[in-house]
Amino acid sequence: MADACQSSVGIEAEFLVAVRVKGRDTGTPAIFAHSSGSAIILTETQMNNIRERGSFAEAHIKSTIQAKISERPKGDRVVVSDDETLTDFHSSHLRNYTDWVVKTDPTVSLSAEPDQTIFYDPDHPCEYFAIEITSPAFWATEASWAEIHAVFKTLSRTYWTLKPRTSALHFHYGGGKNWIPLGRLRRIAALAIAADPVLAQLHPAHMHVNLASAWCRSNRLYTFLAHGMTAAEAKERIGRVFRRATEPETPPTDAEIVKHMQGPSRETLGFQPVFARGELKGFEFSSKIFKQTAPEPKNEAGANNSSTSTLLPVSIATAAREILHASSHAEVLGELMKIRAREVGQDRPAYNFNSYTKGRYIAFPAGQRDKRWSAVTERTVEFRLAAGTLNPDKIWAGHASLGEFWALVRECALGKEQPELFDVFDLLARLGLGEQARVLQRSVAAWNGRSIVDEQTGAWEKLDDETVIARYGFPLDVLLVVLPAFRSHTEIWIRHSTII
Repeated sequence: MADACQSSVGIEAEFLVAVRVKGRDTGTPAIFAHSSGSAIILTETQMNNIRERGSFAEAHIKSTIQAKISERPKGDRVVVSDDETLTDFHSSHLRNYTDWVVKTDPTVSLSAEPDQTIFYDPDHPCEYFAIEITSPAFWATEASWAEIHAVFKTLSRTYWTLKPRTSALHFHYGGGKNWIPLGRLRRIAALAIAADPVLAQLHPAHMHVNLASAWCRSNRLYTFLAHGMTAAEAKERIGRVFRRATEPETPPTDAEIVKHMQGPSRETLGFQPVFARGELKGFEFSSKIFKQTAPEPKNEAGANNSSTSTLLPVSIATAAREILHASSHAEVLGELMKIRAREVGQDRPAYNFNSYTKGRYIAFPAGQRDKRWSAVTERTVEFRLAAGTLNPDKIWAGHASLGEFWALVRECALGKEQPELFDVFDLLARLGLGEQARVLQRSVAAWNGRSIVDEQTGAWEKLDDETVIARYGFPLDVLLVVLPAFRSHTEIWIRHSTII
């Protein structure tokens, strides 16, 4: 059952950029002592008019990006021009993703920071403006990753930027112009559920708590699937679905996967992690949020259709098995991976499958057209929490067998139940991502207030909060550090989601 869909990627980055009025103080604020960039210079009129300020900042950053792109080889874009989205019916949903887009983002501010005084230097004042940058839709090739890296490296060297807690980095994984094949989509969903507790260890602690993670809640803890909804119940809730795509996969027994569970561990990475197994944490479980996110009633009596009566999420193995064995339609899978939201925007979990829910997923046979296609804007899975010379579509000589895949699911489940036995560094070692693990550890250490002294021995020293912010508070520099995590995600999904 081959799956030949080529992978595509895209990145969104939110941040604050410093702005100043022309002719005023030219000194460097303490927070930017380690930055090589500078503030965007505005006129007095522009500074006092938020619309003019935004337009000028957007144009300035856009110009910087275009200048960089023009001097180097471009990445491999899925759609090369806006004209293509008008003439190629199957490209229409990518009309906003043919080039780099810069726009203002009113949701990003310093309001959630515990100590805002750190970001304001009375001797060298500046103001901040919220920006969101969206990349084109790229094929997941070396040239594409190189362009992404070059753009953010240039921006980080050109501007003073901050990454407050209200900002985010989002990564989109897709199949180019096409929908992700259901067989691959199921594998991605099953691995997202299984690896959720382990991969969350890569992210800052403030993203693990209930309030901060309201916009990217855990799939493992709060989706309809986590509440015990079955595929049959999901199909009954949504009614009519599009054509059946693939047959279910039946996971092997534990006895059959033993041979796959004896692979490399963190001890084989070539360096000593500065965190012991069990020391890095993932999402915090909240019984209150679990109750709030329970699937809403759908039957005539007003009772909840879900068969679950527990106050805890179903086990990882149970959830992953339900996805692989029973989810034979994309909309059913999308329903299982949904999360009930109390506020607008909070229906997008850490791994967002909303593009594959009923009303958004429109999979007509090849060549068949329908006016509803014009309403479809995305066909990707969105990773709302971000993690060599690799072409992820070619690097794996053989894609994962079901036995190998299920072994990884069970090992991730072990990491959830017994974190002292399996953690994110074991996962990266299993996947042969040793160099990525080395780079990722530096950002994880920084976010946890540690400075690595010796990678070979695992020696480190503690940093105070102000030093952490001063050294690592620049979102575009942070993206350069965590870009291997995005690539690691891509490589994980491609190797372990492709059906052979």
